[in-house]
Amino acid sequence: MVLIVTVFNITMTYKNMNDFNIILGDSYAVTTVQNSFDKLNTAFINYEKDRGDIDLEAAYVSQMMILNSNLDNMNSDYKDIGIQRYLLTQAVKTSCRSYMMRCSSLLRVENTSNMQYVKDYYNTLIIGDYIQMYLKQLMQETLTQGNESYARIAAVFRVLPAIALALGISVIFIAFMLNWITMNHIIKPLVALSNASKAITENGLDVPDVKVENRDEIGQLVSVFNKMKHSTAQLINTIQQNSELENRLHLEEINRINTEKEFKDMQMSMLQSQINPHFLFNTLNTISRTASAEKAERTEELIHRLSNLFRYNLETNNKSVPLTRELNIINDYMYVQHERFGIRMGFSVYCSIDTDSVKIPPFVLQPIVENAVIHGIYPKPQGGLIRLKIKEKENKIVVTVVDNGMGISQEVLNILTSENNDHKGHVSGIGLGNVRTRLKLMYPESDFVICSKVGLGTAVRITLPAAANNA
Repeated sequence: MVLIVTVFNITMTYKNMNDFNIILGDSYAVTTVQNSFDKLNTAFINYEKDRGDIDLEAAYVSQMMILNSNLDNMNSDYKDIGIQRYLLTQAVKTSCRSYMMRCSSLLRVENTSNMQYVKDYYNTLIIGDYIQMYLKQLMQETLTQGNESYARIAAVFRVLPAIALALGISVIFIAFMLNWITMNHIIKPLVALSNASKAITENGLDVPDVKVENRDEIGQLVSVFNKMKHSTAQLINTIQQNSELENRLHLEEINRINTEKEFKDMQMSMLQSQINPHFLFNTLNTISRTASAEKAERTEELIHRLSNLFRYNLETNNKSVPLTRELNIINDYMYVQHERFGIRMGFSVYCSIDTDSVKIPPFVLQPIVENAVIHGIYPKPQGGLIRLKIKEKENKIVVTVVDNGMGISQEVLNILTSENNDHKGHVSGIGLGNVRTRLKLMYPESDFVICSKVGLGTAVRITLPAAANNA
């Protein structure tokens, strides 16, 4: 509101000052034309007496140019100056330019003693007197209009302080009302809320409700605050009761877990007592040496590859292994599968990086290749091809396993990649969901994506960060 009052005063002052400038400008323009015409008349008379004087000629020409310029600067807008001033202004302009043309014509006459010249000369001077009369009338009319405009402007200036004072009083009154409304409807309820919050902090939720008479947003806020206080008190009581119940359930769960652990330990002991994995590994080595002695090279190689798989499964207790070792295990696994299925099971590897310096969790690629064999190539009568590609792209390591087998439906794919599914790998006992989880644990920035379409095949892409190299 203060800004409105200030802008109003500045606008009115600027407008009135602009009107003053117009009045003074019009008067100054008429006065300038009067002076210019007087000087031109004097220069004409002097030059006519002594036409051979170059300085008098220059003075005459200069005054003509000045008068023309001053005539152009006169206000001749009918809407601004009115009909009377407009007619006088046009008469002055026409007469002055006609006068200058007559003067120039007389100065070009060589015989100045001719009676006709003398007659024209004095007629020209008489025209100059008429022009001066027109200029005086124009000046009088300009001053009259200026006085009328000045009287209107002065009246506005006399009223302007009263208007500004009234606006100022209105602003003060409105500001007082706004302050009263703010205090009673906003600040006091908020102070009451603040005091209630402090009391809750010091003494708990057992404090009286905040009471206000507002029905606006502040009143709604206070009402919500009171409801929230009661709800919080109920919630705390419920939490306390639930906490006691959870403590009892937790103790029962611990007892149950301990019982299950003891049961599983017993089952494991029973399984280990049936057949020792190391005994099986050593037996395979014995069979391999026997096959070698009997010149059964394919059988020897097959048993050798299978024993490598057992050794890797038994000895891999580390959190990470070189990618080279994982590739060797895949080659051993695919050798066994190729011996089993023959040419139906094609396999190729393309690698453009140093795999010795890349570390990954054990049994990451083998379950993926095994999944391609079991769900992709094996159900396909004519067999298929599994391609393993390892490359570096944008400072990241990208591992891709692609097969052109039967493909996997989305429902089956969701089951295979679930962490809680019952499907496990034949060799490692590790499912695809476990592979993805271990990759995320070792490299949180890693990415594990599976795309499959029934009838076309399956593609698995693993993206490892730069930290996997020299990890």
